[in-house]
Amino acid sequence: MPIKKERVLFILHYSPPVHGASKVGDTIIKSQLLTKHFDTKFIKIKSSQKLDEIGHFSLSKILYFFELCLKVCYSLIFFRPKIIYLTASPLGFAFYRDLLVV
Repeated sequence: MPIKKERVLFILHYSPPVHGASKVGDTIIKSQLLTKHFDTKFIKIKSSQKLDEIGHFSLSKILYFFELCLKVCYSLIFFRPKIIYLTASPLGFAFYRDLLVV
């Protein structure tokens, strides 16, 4: 009888665009150790398509926020993770976005 894996929901940055947090997210997504021991689902925190958009407000960021909230709610209802990993932003609009997601 196979052992049931714990479900883990990852809400994180991954590329593109490429920056420090997205490189960490790429490493987590590619981790064979995590996928071997856990049933994983990944949700991308997306607010910018290009590096020069980071730190600037735009209407598309509001739309990305609502998309993120819908994906998180859907995953909580249907995937039902036991563990949730969130890469939170420490400053600006992204801080408040992540606060609402939490």
